[in-house]
Amino acid sequence: MALTYTLDGSNNATITGASPGATGALIIPATIDGYDVTSIGISAFAGNGNITSLTLPEGLLLIRASAFESCSDLTGNLVIPNSVTSIGDNAFYYCSSLTGDLTIGNNVTSIGDNAFNYCASFNGSLTIGNSVTSIGASAFYGCTLTGDLTIPDSVTSIGDNAFNYCASLTGDLTIGNSVTSIGASAFYGCSGLTGSLTIGNSVTSIGSYAFDGCSGFNGSLTIGNSVTSIGASAFEGCSGLTGSLTIGNSVTSIGDNAFYGCSGLTSIWFGVNYTDITFGTTIFTSSSIATVYRFAVATGWSSTLESIPVVSVPYTETSESNVAIGESYGLGGARTGTMKTGGGINGSGILGFL
Repeated sequence: MALTYTLDGSNNATITGASPGATGALIIPATIDGYDVTSIGISAFAGNGNITSLTLPEGLLLIRASAFESCSDLTGNLVIPNSVTSIGDNAFYYCSSLTGDLTIGNNVTSIGDNAFNYCASFNGSLTIGNSVTSIGASAFYGCTLTGDLTIPDSVTSIGDNAFNYCASLTGDLTIGNSVTSIGASAFYGCSGLTGSLTIGNSVTSIGSYAFDGCSGFNGSLTIGNSVTSIGASAFEGCSGLTGSLTIGNSVTSIGDNAFYGCSGLTSIWFGVNYTDITFGTTIFTSSSIATVYRFAVATGWSSTLESIPVVSVPYTETSESNVAIGESYGLGGARTGTMKTGGGINGSGILGFL
C-alpha cells in the first residue's frame, strides 16, 4: 500500500494517507524513503472503509486527531507502540470492528476526547499506561472492554463520559491517587464494576451522573476529604453499595438525587464544618439510610434531613474519646490512630481516622 507523507523541520515524516483505492492491511513503516516516521497526520485515514488491519511501528510518537476515525472495517487487535506519547481526539472513533485487548503504552501522556468512542467490538481487557495524565471526554464511551479497570496514579483528570456505558467491565475499579476531577457521567452505566469504591483524597469534584447506574458495586463507598462538590445523581442507582458513608469536611454542595436508590447504605456521617453546605432535593430518596450522624460542634442542622433523623454526636480530638463515642452509637470501634478534625465513619461503618 503506497503511503503519502510530509516532512517537518527535523526531517521526520508524518503519514498523511494512502494512494487512492488502497485496500487490505495497513502497515505503517518505521521509516519511509529513509525518513523516520514519527506521526500519523490529522484525518490521515479517516473514513477509509477498505483498511482491514493496522500495524503501527515502534518509534511512532503521535497519533493525531481523527487519524483512523470511522475505519469501521478495521479488524483484529490494536497495539499502540510504547513510543507513542499522545493519542489525539477522535483518533480511533467508530473503529467498531476492532477486537481483543487494548493496551495504552507507558509513554502516552494524553488520551484525547472520543479517542476510542464507540469501538464497540473490543472484547478483552484495557490497560492504561502509567504516564497518562488525562483521559478525555468520551474517550472510551461504549467500549465493550472487560475485566478490572485501573486508573493509574499519573492520571489527574477523567473527562465527561470517559467510560460511559462500558457495561462489560466486570471487575474492580481503582482510581489513582492523583485524580482531581471525575467528569459528568464518567462511569455512567458501568453496571458490571464490582467491589468497593474509593474516591481518593486528591479528588475535588465528582460530576453529575458520574457513577449513575453502577449497580454492580457490592462493597463500601469512601469519599476523600478534598471533595467539594458531589453532582446531581452522582451515585444514583448504586444499589449494591453497603455500610455507612462518610462525607468529608470540604463538601459545599450535594446535588439532586446524588444517592438516590442507594438501597444498601445504612447511615451517613458528616464531618465538622457543615454550616454552608447546599443540599439538592431527594438526595437520599429510595436509599436505606436510617440515620444521619453529625458532630455537635457543627451548626445549622435541623433534627432531620429528608425525613431521616439527625443524631448529634459529641466531638473531641482524642482518639480514645471518639472511639468510645463511636461504640456508644453503634458505629464500630477502631482502636488505633489519631482522630483529626473532620474524622468520622469510613465506608465500612468503622470510626475513621482521616
